[in-house]
Amino acid sequence: MPNNITNAFFDMTGFTVAVPEPEKIKVRNNLHKITVDPEYKKKYRPKYYSDTSNGSNRRYGNLYIFDIPNGTEAPLKAIIQIFPRNKNHNFANVQINPSKIGIIGESEVRKLLINIFDIVTARRIYYEARLVRLDTTVDSYNPYDETYMYMERAQVSKIIRQNDGSIESQITGSNNSDIRITQYDKDAEQTHKGQVINSNWQRLEIRMRDLGFSMADIPEKLENNFKKLCFYTSDFMSDDYFDKNFLTNVYDNGINSALHQVDNNMRKRYLRRLTHYQCDPFRLERLSIDHGVRSLSFLQSKKYKPSKGIKRTRSFSQQSFRHKK
Repeated sequence: MPNNITNAFFDMTGFTVAVPEPEKIKVRNNLHKITVDPEYKKKYRPKYYSDTSNGSNRRYGNLYIFDIPNGTEAPLKAIIQIFPRNKNHNFANVQINPSKIGIIGESEVRKLLINIFDIVTARRIYYEARLVRLDTTVDSYNPYDETYMYMERAQVSKIIRQNDGSIESQITGSNNSDIRITQYDKDAEQTHKGQVINSNWQRLEIRMRDLGFSMADIPEKLENNFKKLCFYTSDFMSDDYFDKNFLTNVYDNGINSALHQVDNNMRKRYLRRLTHYQCDPFRLERLSIDHGVRSLSFLQSKKYKPSKGIKRTRSFSQQSFRHKK
């Protein structure tokens, strides 16, 4: 792929699979079989937690963790949760990390999903399962000076600085936000681990929850989330147009938190002024999600038939889009 393209990688991906009421016990029995069968136990090393044995498992009654063989010494973790505490919810939750799956892992995950649900349901997952989590990673090696991050509509931001005052990481969005973005100095992280790189390596991690669409819809709908993100050079911190208290708040907590503390008119004026300092350190104008889309394409099926009342969603193999300022 051309050097001017910025690649986005998908990490942890979570989705919900519809499980009608009559099928709940069948799915539970299938999971139980996998956890007790000697052959499956040897292959997947399953772990099971009930609602009473794992206090952190608040939204679901039963949690299963499987080690999926992927051809490496570090197997892929697949997490399956069933029996939502909300009795009106008839679905199971599945979480995998496609960036660590490998060809062997792809085959094993498909087999596991078929064994847990059934082959017809497994064929529908890519097109009908609702995404409830998608972690995306973007790296930058551009020699930009310090930048500040801003995300549209977010009210909370946080900045962590190194001993010399430079930004080590900044976070936009709260733990409960549907979108939470972290930018951090990957060089500094590696230095803490005893590895000195000095490559201007910055990493952007975007955690999205409750996306409301399927994996097949990612190329069409994911773009909207990236359009909410902007970066500004630190030069605006010397601009007398901005109130000193505002700039102090930006330095301590980031742009989103600082803007949340001013009135609506001033917020609009400050955002217009900030456009003079806008930059694109991660080259989001040339962002490509081809790699991420391909990492989930193993769940596609040529034999997919839509569930009753659902129109077939067109399949995507490779897509890219441009970030619009």
